[in-house]
Amino acid sequence: MKKILFPLLAIVLLFSCSSDDDSNGSQNACDFDIPFMVEGNKWTMNATQFGFDAGQVENELIGCGNSGMEVLITTPNGNISNNWKQEDGYLWTDANDAADNDGYNRVYKINAELGDVFTYTKNDGTVSTTEVIEIDAVITVPAGTFVCDVYKKTSTSVINETLLMWNHEVGQIKTDSGFVIFELDSYDFN
Repeated sequence: MKKILFPLLAIVLLFSCSSDDDSNGSQNACDFDIPFMVEGNKWTMNATQFGFDAGQVENELIGCGNSGMEVLITTPNGNISNNWKQEDGYLWTDANDAADNDGYNRVYKINAELGDVFTYTKNDGTVSTTEVIEIDAVITVPAGTFVCDVYKKTSTSVINETLLMWNHEVGQIKTDSGFVIFELDSYDFN
């Protein structure tokens, strides 16, 4: 069961959204206006798959490089290295995906508003659509209760939708794709 989690985890962690403008701007890849983007910060997520415990996933911001903030993602199946950066009002994650236009996916919009809709088209023709469906939703997970923006993501390459809950001070609180759920268990911020 845990071997199935890794590919699904990659999909969830690489949640993508965008505006019609796909330019990346010229901001330094390690300049963040996002409070939770600080070296040393860690998030531990509980994962369930088809209702069964699938272990924990930890994201740790381990340092700044030319491609952004390096992130160590520890899963039950091993470690993944990734980069996150802020540009054009979005938090971007390194997709490590050859089908992606530029190697990055937009995952969080600063100052999102209810009804905002973002599309992103990859080189392979896959279109992801993300809509902000709720602002100030109260979400309770093992780490506590948080006020979140709720994003609904759909894609032309998958049949299900994914709901993502983001808190402006802490980051990802919960992700629910129907068959895989991640909930924040704990976080340790500098």
